[in-house]
Amino acid sequence: EVFTTVSTQEKKDFLLQRFPNLKEKNIGNSRSTSFEKMIMLATNGRGVDYVLNSLAEEKLQASVRCLAKGGHFLEIGKYDMSKNSQLALTLFQKGITFTSIMLDIMFHETPERKAGASKLLKEGIARGEVKPLYANVFNADELEKAVRYLAGGKHTGKVLLKIRENETDEETLPILNIPRMYCNPNQVCVIVGGLGGFGLELADWLVIRGCRKLVLSSSRGITKPYQEHRIRIWKNYGVETHVCTADVTTEKGCRELLLEASKHGQVSAIYNLAVQLRDCILENQTVETFSECLAPKALATKHLDAVSRELCPKLSQFVVFSSVSCGRGNAGQSNYGMANSIMERI
Repeated sequence: EVFTTVSTQEKKDFLLQRFPNLKEKNIGNSRSTSFEKMIMLATNGRGVDYVLNSLAEEKLQASVRCLAKGGHFLEIGKYDMSKNSQLALTLFQKGITFTSIMLDIMFHETPERKAGASKLLKEGIARGEVKPLYANVFNADELEKAVRYLAGGKHTGKVLLKIRENETDEETLPILNIPRMYCNPNQVCVIVGGLGGFGLELADWLVIRGCRKLVLSSSRGITKPYQEHRIRIWKNYGVETHVCTADVTTEKGCRELLLEASKHGQVSAIYNLAVQLRDCILENQTVETFSECLAPKALATKHLDAVSRELCPKLSQFVVFSSVSCGRGNAGQSNYGMANSIMERI
């Protein structure tokens, strides 16, 4: 006996037409939890042996309650997992199992595992056990239209892009894509000011894009538990993180930083987002407060530019982070505006 749920009458009609053996009384509403009562009444309170679920929140909870003793719950949705939703452990007193099926994990499997999955699929197709799902096909130049159709939630089956005119064609049709930066895992990214809040976020952004060698420059080094926490997380991803406390406001310090970074691989990128705020109106500024604000931006960028041309001949990125105060100005930040202006000119 098979039970299923749909969200619209059109989808219900589609199922009845495509699967003549499916009973109309066994089709419930996926927009509410009313299907739970339908299933329990139809099975005299026993429940079902298997549930394949993609519903979320209270509808997921209702689906679990539909399981019979020793039943198996197969979860193919991700919403509740991303929300870390709770599941009552009392439900497991019936000896049920809960299995998460994450198909995207296959992208990270070994070639042998991928080949094994492909073999199972081909064998299933050959035996007639695996059949193509109903699909809505869009041309390669209709990418936006396809995404909007998918987002509408009214589609039945899969939404596909046609990338070949004929099945025998070796070349696929080109599909426009949004450019995305990727890092070479064997090369080193240097972040000046890398242990600040902005620096940690930039480092995380680089790690997500493949960076596996980070050198973070900070005059004070690691001083907060959160900094250690982020570095531990990156380590679990296989990232080598090195902290350098050299004074990058001097040429000697910049040279020390880049020599240290070069020990771990070819330096491919340098980012300067260091900042030292010394805000006060101009008549209260001193040489010291002006210089302290200028140094990590203006002097560090100047020295990094000169030294990197010598020590990092294959550098692909030299990025400095400025501020709107450079061009617009801001009360009490004449030193900060000038520091950013110098960086931009370099």
